[in-house]
Formats: sequence, C-alpha cells, structure tokens
Amino acid sequence: MGNTVQNMTAPVELKIMTYNIRNSGMKEKKKEYEWGYRREGLIEVIKKHNPDILGMQEVLDDQMKFLIQRLGADYTPVGVPREYDPRTKKYSSEYSCIFFNNKRFEMLNNGTFWLSDTPDTPSNVPAWGAACVRICTWVLMKERTSGKIVAHFNTHWDHVSAQARLNSSTLMRTRMLDALKKLKQEGVADPLLSVSGDFNTEPNNPELLSMLKPLVDEETGIKLQLDYTKLSAKVRRGPNGTYTDFDLSENSLIDYIFVQDGYSTEKSWNVDSYEVDDQLLPGTNFVPSDHRPIVVSITNGHLTCTEQEDYVVVNNKI
Repeated sequence: MGNTVQNMTAPVELKIMTYNIRNSGMKEKKKEYEWGYRREGLIEVIKKHNPDILGMQEVLDDQMKFLIQRLGADYTPVGVPREYDPRTKKYSSEYSCIFFNNKRFEMLNNGTFWLSDTPDTPSNVPAWGAACVRICTWVLMKERTSGKIVAHFNTHWDHVSAQARLNSSTLMRTRMLDALKKLKQEGVADPLLSVSGDFNTEPNNPELLSMLKPLVDEETGIKLQLDYTKLSAKVRRGPNGTYTDFDLSENSLIDYIFVQDGYSTEKSWNVDSYEVDDQLLPGTNFVPSDHRPIVVSITNGHLTCTEQEDYVVVNNKI
C-alpha cells in the first residue's frame, strides 16, 4: 500500500460517515426522489456532520462533479467507477468513492479492487452470480497532528447474490489483513483501520457475520477482527434502519461502519456515538436518499467489547 513512516501513538478522534446517495440515473416515481430535487438537502446533511472520512455509494459522474464542487477544497475524493471497458479503456457507472478531509489527513496511497476472482483487473463483467460489477475503494492516510496512519475501505456489495456477498467478505478481509501485514513490515505502530459501506445484507445474515470473524496471519500473529460500531457505541441516536426506499416506515439495516486499532483486538476504537441520521428535506416528509447515512464518532483507545464481538460471531446473531 505504499511506503509510510513510523507514526506516533497520540490519541486520535475521528468522525466517519457512510452514505448511499442513490444514483442519479434512476427513473423516479416522484419528483421528490429525483437527484436535482434532493441534492442540496443531502449536502446539508453531510455538512451538518462535517465527517473526517466519508464513504459513499451509487455515485455517478454527474453526482461526483456536484459533490466535489459543493463539499469544497477541504475534501479530497478517491475512487474510480466500477465498470471498465477494455476496448475503450474507459470507466463508467457507479463509484464507491471516499472523500477525506485533507486539512486533517495527508494521502499516502489509494486504490480500487474488484470484488471478483481477478480483483486487480478492472472489469465490466459481474462476478460470483452478482447482478452488478462490485468494487472496494481504499485510501491510506497520515493524520497530520498525531502522525497516526489510517487505512479506510469503502464498498457496495451486491443486492442479489448471497454467494457474491460471502466471497466479497472473504476477499475484503484478506486484503485488509494483507494491508496490516505490509504496514507492520514498514514499521508502522498500530495503524487505524476503518470500513464503511452498503453491504446489502442485514446483521444476522452469514455474509455480514463473516466480516466480524477473526482472521489471523499465522506467521506474524497479526489479527483482523473488526469491531461493529453500533454494538460498541456509548450513545446511539436515530432509527434502527438505514434503507428506506424513500418510505419512512422501512426499517432494513444494511449499511455499516467497522473499525480496528492496531494489529490485534487487545485495543480498539472507543465508539463515542453512533447515529443514523433521519433528517428530512426542508418542508417535506422525504429523506434526501433511499438510504439514511450512518455517522460514528470514535477515539482510539482500549477495547471495550471484545467479549461482545466474540459472542456475536459464535452465536450467529447480532
């Protein structure tokens, strides 16, 4: 993931947000669902929280241009569209992009891999029975004040194939463990790892539970075991569900943020708050997207829920 320098161990406070903004190419049933109608309200929600790291899904080119303009110079975007045509050598379709606050972070490296058997080969062919081509975008950064190294991954799993989601989990976990191993080799002390996305599966499904299972590198002893921020949060705000389909009675939870501090589970982020934002468009009864965003405020420190995480995985439920 690129050369880094030894980082310091000062505590770091971060705000991470995940937001599926619904792509602008959909033929909508009502004007309130159209991108042009809701986009300013969506920007208002993002700016209200002022996240340090923002993972987004379903972003088309016109939406990316708008977001870059409206979020301003303090945010740097990372990512490429998910489909690649080898004949024209052009990318198209949706980004699973990351925006980060460049006042807080210096970018060290970034990339995108495809959720397929050939992850480093851009493609326009869905894998593993998926309905769509799927990707994961990542960025490696150094926090300017503390020198802390932060690796963030953002994804959008398939909505049809459970096998594709399971395989996506396996691939992402392997890539994250590989990233930790490389950072360890480069002498980085306790990097901070975070993951955001629309995983298109509810908490107790095998695909999501797979993300929480430990993965250990036998040679180095480095352990990947992500902390589910909703379970760890000291304060929780907002409704349970994140997917609305623009219907406020809808209550499906399919969007998540996970974190890990360092090379084991001996310590992790303190999750100070977890919020599902249900702000409406001004003067309406409509939300700015068919997903509600999640916002977590976290501070790296000692793990507070190791036993709870293990219970979740072993007992096959959250």
